[in-house]
Amino acid sequence: MSFKTEILNLITGLLLVACGVLNFIYAGDFVLGMNWIIFGSMYLVMDDYLQDPSRKSFFNKLTDISRNAFSWVGLLCSAILLFYYIELFLF
Repeated sequence: MSFKTEILNLITGLLLVACGVLNFIYAGDFVLGMNWIIFGSMYLVMDDYLQDPSRKSFFNKLTDISRNAFSWVGLLCSAILLFYYIELFLF
């Protein structure tokens, strides 16, 4: 069974974000959890595989929505991690 690349990237990115959330919740490792969430978010938004923007399938629309959402997730988690490091090292 052949999957489109964007579907595989969507699943992989969501799994990485889930790993980060689980690491943060159950292991209590804030930094490692945030890094996995940021990495998963980057994986979800790294490429646009749509060749013909006029013909969007359900999965293309889904990956577009996830790209926008996880762009924000990656930005917010990166900012939170930066402020965490600033507080940790400077105060």
